[in-house]
Amino acid sequence: MQPIAIQCVEEYRVDPALESRIASLLSRSFPGYPAERTYFMQLPDFRLLATWDETLAGHLAAEHRVIAVGGTPHRIFGVADLCVEGSFRRRKIGTMLLEFLERMAREARVDFIILIASERPFYLRNGFRSVGNLCRWLAIEDFQTQMIIQHGLAGDLLIKPISGKVWGKGLVDFMGAIF
Repeated sequence: MQPIAIQCVEEYRVDPALESRIASLLSRSFPGYPAERTYFMQLPDFRLLATWDETLAGHLAAEHRVIAVGGTPHRIFGVADLCVEGSFRRRKIGTMLLEFLERMAREARVDFIILIASERPFYLRNGFRSVGNLCRWLAIEDFQTQMIIQHGLAGDLLIKPISGKVWGKGLVDFMGAIF
């Protein structure tokens, strides 16, 4: 059996054919996902794509940015839209995508990989931990800035330390939209 291949594709290199394949996988994976779009609120910086033969088997979108935790800046990869095609589930593709991202994070001197997820068991098994910080982010809807929201995420904010830095207890300022 041919192995799963993972590649990193910068967002500006996503051509229309690949964009269509990604949009199709996202719409099948996330009920209510915006039709024929490859992002929920904002384009990611890059994507990790898992392929088998010519089939898009898995996807992970990521943003590379600085956020502040208790006023201390941290370099992060923010994860969005991790999904695996139904017929490829239970093959550890999601874990492979996260491991690939972690290797990239170490090379890029990222302090933390972070994400928002209500389905926590998978991420906890992959070394993430839940944090309960109050958070602030820019709300975007229908391609317009709506407001700045400051709210807790009820344990849905998950982090994975990469650089050895300590995650603080203060306000998490996403300094932009949430992913």
